[in-house]
Amino acid sequence: MPDRLKIGVIAGEVSGDLLGGDLIAALKAQTGREIELVGVGGDALTAEGLTSLFDFPNCRSWASPR
Repeated sequence: MPDRLKIGVIAGEVSGDLLGGDLIAALKAQTGREIELVGVGGDALTAEGLTSLFDFPNCRSWASPR
């Protein structure tokens, strides 16, 4: 089994970004594995290590609870 998981993710708005960030944090905690994130998202997914394919301003929250 590889040490690192590579996951593609797309979040098109803030609530999806927040849920995606929580999902990735839970996967990291439960698997104990490094996760490489590639796709499109906002602040929450970026905080979990997302490498964004392009900037998506609609997914950036001016009042993010994080």
